[in-house]
Amino acid sequence: PRSTLFPYTTLFRSGLLSGDPTHLATVDSFHGTVISWARRRNMFAARHSPPPVHTMGSEALDQKWKEWAKTEELIRIALGLHIHDAELADIFHHEPFLRHGTKHLPIAASKALFTASTAGEWAALYTNELSSEYPLYSTPPNPGTPGTHDLETIPLSSRFTLYAALEGVAATIVETRQSGQFDIHHSEKFQETLISFYARYLTNLSPLESDNLGITVLWHLTFM
Repeated sequence: PRSTLFPYTTLFRSGLLSGDPTHLATVDSFHGTVISWARRRNMFAARHSPPPVHTMGSEALDQKWKEWAKTEELIRIALGLHIHDAELADIFHHEPFLRHGTKHLPIAASKALFTASTAGEWAALYTNELSSEYPLYSTPPNPGTPGTHDLETIPLSSRFTLYAALEGVAATIVETRQSGQFDIHHSEKFQETLISFYARYLTNLSPLESDNLGITVLWHLTFM
């Protein structure tokens, strides 16, 4: 999946950052095609199922780790496409291609778990995250109505999912404006969602904790 997606990610980043309107238009034109391709590959349905790591031998554990890594790649591709979709909707002021309620998002692993270098390290981190207050591998609820952002279902450790969810709020705001339905009621609902997000995920963020994704900056941008 990583090698198949590489030409698209290269095109997107180059086009998005070039500042040339024609490059941006090219990215927007091909974006729907990539989403269609991802749907045919069933990428948006990728989910983890918790493996019994405690009962596995070293060979079986290594195999399960590799299988898990492939699934995690698919999940991150799906989240990346949600982020790209929201960004393009915001830039071009058109409706997003995807539905962006949090209930539609897969849950990505933490950065530490995704970057584990051995099966043993992965198993230890996996066990720790599975026993946390918000299990990493709980199955998301069935899809609800567009614009539903059940943010409390996202584990604190899944920063990439948090970023995609916040981008989804922005995409829903754009979609609501484009449909001519944005009013004081929707404004209050979006503010409530964003304030809830901040209270849960950003209030207690340590100054020493790395926010390499810029979630705080994205929150302020979305609120504005």
